[in-house]
Amino acid sequence: MFCPNCGKENENENSFCKYCGHDLKTLATPPPIQTPPTPITLTTTAAPQRTSYNAPPNPVHSNIDLGYLFIAILAFINMFLWLAWNFIFNSRIDQDTAVIYKLIRVASTILSMAQFLVMLIFAKKAVYKVLIAIIGVIVIIYELYYLIQFLANNKYY
Repeated sequence: MFCPNCGKENENENSFCKYCGHDLKTLATPPPIQTPPTPITLTTTAAPQRTSYNAPPNPVHSNIDLGYLFIAILAFINMFLWLAWNFIFNSRIDQDTAVIYKLIRVASTILSMAQFLVMLIFAKKAVYKVLIAIIGVIVIIYELYYLIQFLANNKYY
């Protein structure tokens, strides 16, 4: 039996429509006949003919590729700083190189924070955001611990 109010199918023994609550026993009418609308053909001289049913879907643009690009650039800069440090100074920290090491350590910490921030911004699922946040907090605490320890104590030279 079809509901005369909303047109949805119900079981024959139902007194009321399970979708809209309409009384089915007072008026038992046949279901409304729904005919599909006729497609409208759009014709132009420049474009191929398309109907409203086979029109191409609108492309959804995602910024996820931009996020991957940002993360890759930040990671490359961070690695380049440390590789340059190792090649130029052979990982030697003394009175002359301490200032450069401090600047690289600060820059590396800022770049790590920026990487995790970009990951959080571009992550789609909440579970991924939670995992990224947990790992990010651990890595940033580690980075900040050694940064503060070095800046305060200068213990590495």
